[in-house]
Amino acid sequence: ITAKIAVPSDSEYLNFTVPYSKNWKVYINGKSVPTEKINIGLLGVKTDGEMKNKTVDVEIEYIPRDFYAGIAVSAVTAVLCAAYFVIKKIRRTKIGA
Repeated sequence: ITAKIAVPSDSEYLNFTVPYSKNWKVYINGKSVPTEKINIGLLGVKTDGEMKNKTVDVEIEYIPRDFYAGIAVSAVTAVLCAAYFVIKKIRRTKIGA
């Protein structure tokens, strides 16, 4: 998600109306910035002097780290199962010959 946001001079945080998760990454003007849980569970970023009274480019992206770990475990399991069945078939063929 990308947007241009005008940051007022009295703004302490940029608030996003998405639930906070450690998997969100926020980039302001191309630089990664730390995220915080604000307003009882929403995603936010603390503003600094470089942002105030300016329009900034904001990009937020969700990187599901646990999802990728699940894919890796599933792939390894599939390879091991395939290897098991191939070895079992080879052994059966040798016994039958």
